[in-house]
Amino acid sequence: MKLPAFEPQLLPEGHYKFRVSEEPEVRKNENGKIFVVFKFLASDGILTRKYRDVFAPWEERYRNLLLALGGKKDPDGRVHLEGDFIGKMFEADIIHVVDPKDPTKTRDKIANIMIFDDVPMSEKIDDDDIPF
Repeated sequence: MKLPAFEPQLLPEGHYKFRVSEEPEVRKNENGKIFVVFKFLASDGILTRKYRDVFAPWEERYRNLLLALGGKKDPDGRVHLEGDFIGKMFEADIIHVVDPKDPTKTRDKIANIMIFDDVPMSEKIDDDDIPF
């Protein structure tokens, strides 16, 4: 008997709460570029599923993730986050995008990362920006 092949299921598009379930893993690809793999538990309020996403340090969404998890900006504008990440939470949307390596496939991706006060990180005002 031949069994059908495993086909990973995409997380449906929508708004989710994410909890970091494992320490992030820093990896290098064959070109020496660094990527960070995060593993989460994603909940839409009804179901909770395991989810993982890969972030590149130069992506704006990586910056927003670090800020949502409690990261701090240095004077040069870089965001740093240290310590234990397990259990930290944030909210975000899942969107479906075309896989850049195979345009016939679709993959899911975290977007619009927010902290729990429901204000998108791109709309937050830094203390340095307050005019008084």
